[in-house]
Amino acid sequence: MALQSLLDVFLISRDANNLPASTFQFPVDDIVYDSGTTTTPPPPSGPTSVTRTSTTALQFNTATGSWADVHYTVNNGAQQNLRMRLDGTTNSYKGGGLKIGDVVRYSFT
Repeated sequence: MALQSLLDVFLISRDANNLPASTFQFPVDDIVYDSGTTTTPPPPSGPTSVTRTSTTALQFNTATGSWADVHYTVNNGAQQNLRMRLDGTTNSYKGGGLKIGDVVRYSFT
């Protein structure tokens, strides 16, 4: 499982009418982190696009039918490598924090 693709990594909800009376420990076990392999998957074969959704945000899209990643830089800064959200056959990722004049370079895998 790629953690980048999770929307909510871990959640514990509470019942406001049934709160614990004192502190307690909640153990979580068998968590494994795997950094993956060094092989590079082929680039997406479906159509790709980038849409400006506001003055500070872009939405990256690619139609693959399976998982895809977007790789992008802003003004030649550090490269961001992110798993896109898969809905049906379309992957998407919204990137924000931009300002007018920023140069964004991107690719998909």
